[in-house]
Amino acid sequence: MKHNTKFKILMMPAFVSFCFGVASCGEKPSSSESETKTTTKTETPSIHTHTFASGWSNNETEHWHAATCEHTTLKDGVAPHVYDDDKDATCNVCGYTRTIVHVHEFETSWTTNETEHWHKCKDSDCTENSSLGNHEFVWSEKTPAGFHVDKVEKGTCSVCSYETSRTIENTATHEWTWAYDPEKHYEQTTCEGHDTMYRNEAEHTFRYESQDEFKHGKFTDCEEHASILIGQFDHVFENPDSTDCSLCGYKRTLAGKASFKTITPATYRGEPLAIPTNSYQIDAGIAPLCEIQYKKEAEDASSYTNVAPTDAGMYDVRIYNRGSSTYLKGELATAKYEIKPLGVKVNTIDFSALVPNMVVDYIELMEVEATIPATNEKITLTLLLDGEDYSAAGRYKVPVEKVYFNLSNFTPRYLNPSQAIVSVVIYDRAALSVTTSTSEDDFEVDNLNQLITISNVHVDAGTLRTNDIIVGTGEFPMRVKLMSLSAGGQTSLVTKGDVVDITIPLAGFSSTSYKEKLMGKTFVKAHAETLVFGEPKADGRRYTNSSTINLDIPVGESIYFIMDFTVPAGERQDMFIQWSYQTDNGYGDATNNVYYTYNHRTKENKTATGNATLDFHGGSSGTDYTFVFKKKRLTNGRTDIGPFSFYLLPR
Repeated sequence: MKHNTKFKILMMPAFVSFCFGVASCGEKPSSSESETKTTTKTETPSIHTHTFASGWSNNETEHWHAATCEHTTLKDGVAPHVYDDDKDATCNVCGYTRTIVHVHEFETSWTTNETEHWHKCKDSDCTENSSLGNHEFVWSEKTPAGFHVDKVEKGTCSVCSYETSRTIENTATHEWTWAYDPEKHYEQTTCEGHDTMYRNEAEHTFRYESQDEFKHGKFTDCEEHASILIGQFDHVFENPDSTDCSLCGYKRTLAGKASFKTITPATYRGEPLAIPTNSYQIDAGIAPLCEIQYKKEAEDASSYTNVAPTDAGMYDVRIYNRGSSTYLKGELATAKYEIKPLGVKVNTIDFSALVPNMVVDYIELMEVEATIPATNEKITLTLLLDGEDYSAAGRYKVPVEKVYFNLSNFTPRYLNPSQAIVSVVIYDRAALSVTTSTSEDDFEVDNLNQLITISNVHVDAGTLRTNDIIVGTGEFPMRVKLMSLSAGGQTSLVTKGDVVDITIPLAGFSSTSYKEKLMGKTFVKAHAETLVFGEPKADGRRYTNSSTINLDIPVGESIYFIMDFTVPAGERQDMFIQWSYQTDNGYGDATNNVYYTYNHRTKENKTATGNATLDFHGGSSGTDYTFVFKKKRLTNGRTDIGPFSFYLLPR
């Protein structure tokens, strides 16, 4: 209907324009022009007819037909737009579309669904809503729960009063009981008429209780039901050193799992000596983890090793567990283990030793051969004496424990084990002096064997052995043939403090002259070993060795050097003295050199001083000589004497 009406209205302006178009385009002449034209010639005026578009032009408020002739500013049919109502956006005449601004007006009542509420726009064509929101239910019991019937609750929205209801599941009354599996517990129904129902499912809480040294029990520790044993499991330890089980707190220990029995001492053999298996016991369960360890007694625990020792000594031995997830790591038991030195037979307990005049760590007594049992290897041992208490010359009774071998794997074994004392004579290299008796009763002459024995000779200093040469008054040499201690027993060595009987050759003395020469006199030992003639040189000369001797004797006393030699029959030889004098040795110059030559065939002495040349004759059968060289200590100085040498040259 609205469209047909608009068509009729649109057609009318065109018709009007057509009917009145010509007249509207005529121009009325002015009055003067009329008069003129009237007075002159009357002409017919030219009439212009305006033309307009059939279509509409428009703006926001009106519409019109625009002129299509040269008078473009002209409009025809100007009129305001025509709308059905305020919501109509299209002009009924020209079709202009206007923009309508819609102002919402919302209903005051609520529109709802199951979950939301809102105010809708009163305009039925508008879909906009106001105050959209979720229901805010306030719940109240609608019907209470009963046996096998769940409770129903009524919900009223506190905003829009929308009502709903809900069933609270599992609120029905049932018969319930607690049940469990190894990991959780729960309640389940026992009533009939429906499938089994479950509720309150939760994981167990657990506690652990030690059962024995290997296992603990795992128990539930839940408030909902009685404690249940889930199972028994091995203790758990963080590492082999941990004592406490990390779950139940059980404290593991090594006590009582192993022990030592009596360990029989071993004896050195030259090979590792493990303690025998019958010397200890270990629980069977822990035995595969255990080992026997050793260390020297004086060392700390870090020195323990599972390598059995070889050398003699005292050892700490222990049973040690390496530890595992079951057994604690550590020491199970300890004991002492001795490897005794191998006994090596020593055939004597009477010794002599040469030591300097100073404190030494040890004194060498003798060499002994031993055999290592494991290899049958032969080795040489040196028997030693603890030298701290035995540095001075003298005769000692020494406890056997102070005598030992240089290798600690061996120990002396004496012929008579019951004898606890070792006799040791310590002597030194100091100048010897002995004093003879002043009693005629202490002199005994054996004319048959040309020997004289002097009793009660006192050894004042140094050491004297058989075959040593002593020099007395007249400077003649005498070689010691025999010695016997006055306390009893023949000996080959005497030293300071001894009282001894000395037997010497008569050495050319008559029985009537021995008292004068020997009784109550002081004799000193000559160092016969220091001068030895070597092989002849190309020119026939025979030189002694050049030697330096360290002997510290008091100022004013002398030291003697003895040398035996033979001049062959029919020869004559001269001895030449070569002396390298050292000005600071305190023994004086060449003028203090004194030489004595004893002719064993004629029993005569020949004396010379300075740097003399001595003449020796072999005679018809050859002659033995003893040459004595005396040096006197004049001042304190160096202790070394020499070097010096002598040589013989045949004429």
